[in-house]
Amino acid sequence: MIGKQSEESDNYKKLVKIAKEKKIIINTVNAGEKLEIEKELYFDVLWPEKEKNVAENSINNNSLVLKLNYKQFDILFTGDIEKVAEEEIIKKYKNNELKANILKVAHHGSKTSSIEKFIDLVSPQIALIGVGENNKFNHPNEEVIDRLEKKSIKIYRTDKNGEISLKINKYKKTAIALLIVMLLLLCLTIYSIYAILSSGESKEEENDNIVISEKVEDECTEEYIENETAKTTSITEEKVSANAILILKKYYTKCEHTINEYVELPKELVNLNKEEVEKQYPEWKVIGFSPEKITLYKEFDDICGEHFKIKVEDGKIVIYLTNKQGIDEVYLKTNISSEYLTETDLINMEDDGLEIYGKEELNKIIEDFE
Repeated sequence: MIGKQSEESDNYKKLVKIAKEKKIIINTVNAGEKLEIEKELYFDVLWPEKEKNVAENSINNNSLVLKLNYKQFDILFTGDIEKVAEEEIIKKYKNNELKANILKVAHHGSKTSSIEKFIDLVSPQIALIGVGENNKFNHPNEEVIDRLEKKSIKIYRTDKNGEISLKINKYKKTAIALLIVMLLLLCLTIYSIYAILSSGESKEEENDNIVISEKVEDECTEEYIENETAKTTSITEEKVSANAILILKKYYTKCEHTINEYVELPKELVNLNKEEVEKQYPEWKVIGFSPEKITLYKEFDDICGEHFKIKVEDGKIVIYLTNKQGIDEVYLKTNISSEYLTETDLINMEDDGLEIYGKEELNKIIEDFE
């Protein structure tokens, strides 16, 4: 499920290609549509509008904005929208259409989003922020955090709390909780989705899950927070599911760079246990095993192929890739003018250019420049 694309980027085309290969149906939705999941559980599509397009930073500002409705409970998913989109949404919805118990904070808590009037109209009790630990953009912005705290909104962040799961009505089965967690991931922009599908540097951490539980009744909503420690169970009898994810975690000793490669699960791994998987990959170490995800680790005495340098040439940004022989080769010539860069950015690009490690970081920086 995606929103309309104001521009068909290479990342979008790759996403569509992968979806077609895996026979995944892609549905484009627009503001005004209602998506029913089951009785009393549905999504209202609030943004973007079918006939209207935000030209400024279009990939972010035309993100899907969805409101999940379940009895007296609501969650607002905001994607990566920024101030300009928030202002357009405020003009469109003047009643209680935006009001929700929980807000997924827009654009990782960036200073370009979460204006005060928008937060007031949503009026959430809880705010969720998806953000990488120690990210170079300093997300979430302190002003955004202060804005939320002054309104007595409880904040949960993936960089501090780890994975966040939501339970609506503790008497329900886990299907709804799983659905909401998946929607939180799906509301990321095309760039974020592609970063997951493509190889990119990531840091896996062991975190206790925080479960936000909502007891929903006819007349009122009572919320409570429970800290749960993940239960450890024996994996000797666990077997690989046909829908499992296979991750090849590659560590390159010469540059100390780790790359996670997400690959299609080989059919011969289905229904194997951990010991049987280890036999299939004798040169790799199984560092993570469950029916849903297998992680293999291996070290390479080499440098990885994701060392980039951003330079300015003839007033435009040019991206170079450092090959395994240490030679810089042109990777991408962009149309981004250097006049839009800050003085700090220009200083960082002097001499040998701004060094970036990983396609995910590169995509984030280019998106920020745009």
